[in-house]
Amino acid sequence: MPVDTRTAKLVFVHNGLSLFFKISFNDIGEITEMETKRYMDSKNLETWVIKVAGYKELNCMIIPTDFEVLWRLEKGDFSYAKFNITQIEYDKPKEF
Repeated sequence: MPVDTRTAKLVFVHNGLSLFFKISFNDIGEITEMETKRYMDSKNLETWVIKVAGYKELNCMIIPTDFEVLWRLEKGDFSYAKFNITQIEYDKPKEF
């Protein structure tokens, strides 16, 4: 559901569990940031953010390839993971 012209709220409900992401977009409709609430430990529900830093064409599809994952804490952002996708395989269903 739209929040404003650059933001949407994605809601997923399954077996009574409801999850959401606030998704932010740039001028051309690419996702730039995804935000939700997650438990950082067994007691503290904190803001969890995935920042998308880049897109590339891989296997004839333009996909997000550079990500930073962080906790948005009261004392500031805590970055704990960065990812760079260099190859992708799709349409090959198999159990993993």
